[in-house]
Amino acid sequence: MQITENRIIKSFLTLVVLILFCSHAYINAKEKLKPTDPNHPVRWEKNILNFESQDKQNSKIKNAILFIGGSNIRRWNLKNNFPNLPVINRGFGGSMISDANYYLDRIVFPYQPKTIVLYGGANDMGRGHKTPRQVLEDYEEFVKRVHQKTPKTNIVYISLPHFFRSRNNSDEITKVNRVNELIREATLKDQRLEYVEINKAMADKSGVPRKELFIKDGIHMSPAGYQIWAEKLMPRLKKK
Repeated sequence: MQITENRIIKSFLTLVVLILFCSHAYINAKEKLKPTDPNHPVRWEKNILNFESQDKQNSKIKNAILFIGGSNIRRWNLKNNFPNLPVINRGFGGSMISDANYYLDRIVFPYQPKTIVLYGGANDMGRGHKTPRQVLEDYEEFVKRVHQKTPKTNIVYISLPHFFRSRNNSDEITKVNRVNELIREATLKDQRLEYVEINKAMADKSGVPRKELFIKDGIHMSPAGYQIWAEKLMPRLKKK
């Protein structure tokens, strides 16, 4: 009996060591990412410099609603959908949440935003090959760092959409659902966080994403798609 218990304890300790080693390896891998790596955030430096150039020509809007994310944010003409709100668009390229984290000092904190609308996760799992859990970790890092610097800032997360192009890709659908589930649960822990679900409004009666809400590539939003996003966001933004 004693031998069996010793074996169980030994196996458990081995498992703990293995988990700690893998976690340490993952953290080190992130820290040791070289600037020459195609996924290093430095690849977006020109975009960030362009934002800073715009800021020199125009006075910064304080207490604004700041939109952060990849190309679906970058392509969004916010003034069309939010004409009466103080909005700033700082979406860039096919960026990931970790890229936003890298540039927080330059694309978030200078504006002292009242509210941040964050969209991210698709590029993270696609180009970045991250798991839903890793996307959550990057989201939590974003939230933690923003609130350390600007504790009163509200953060609104737009749920990942089911892209029309991936409507038959069950693996991607599962991952998108998992990211949305994890982040939705995380937002329940803090009154400064909100989660906005957009998939039900973007689906037809059979639950398939509607083709007309996307442009030809089936990934980026059409004006009709952005209109749905705006309708879902507006009640959250007006009350803040």
